[in-house]
Amino acid sequence: MEKLKRMFRNEQGFTLIEIIVVLIILGILAAVIMPKYFDLGTEAGKKAAIGVIAELQARGNLLYANTIMKGEGISEYVAQEDKLLEGLTDNNPYFVNWSPIGSGSEKDVKQGSVSVNGAEVVTFEYTLPVFSPQSTGSGDEEDELRGPEFRYDKPVDPTNP
Repeated sequence: MEKLKRMFRNEQGFTLIEIIVVLIILGILAAVIMPKYFDLGTEAGKKAAIGVIAELQARGNLLYANTIMKGEGISEYVAQEDKLLEGLTDNNPYFVNWSPIGSGSEKDVKQGSVSVNGAEVVTFEYTLPVFSPQSTGSGDEEDELRGPEFRYDKPVDPTNP
């Protein structure tokens, strides 16, 4: 027992150098890990913007299906295209910028962008649906029916390739 008391009497704790080394290691770990957590808001904004594009895709498909089921042609769909943006108002936390490219009343491809709460903008391309019935009644032809398409490029983070 006396031997144990002498052994513990000589223990006095950590040296100053040991404490400084531990603090330096913790500082390096914090510097490496913390930026990833501070960037979560930007990532959430990008994901929300991609969600808005998916919502536009769903709305486009529904509008296209309703137009086809009513027996109306592609020109009627194009005339109703503004319905895709119904409900996407300034009161919502995201903004949709829809910019047509080309000329004429029916444009083949449109480009747009979505930004959520000032986060990085996600751009997309919108292609009009294809509705070109070729049938002559013989049953050999295939009608080309394809709904609208929204394609976006995933934003690239230069710091994390």
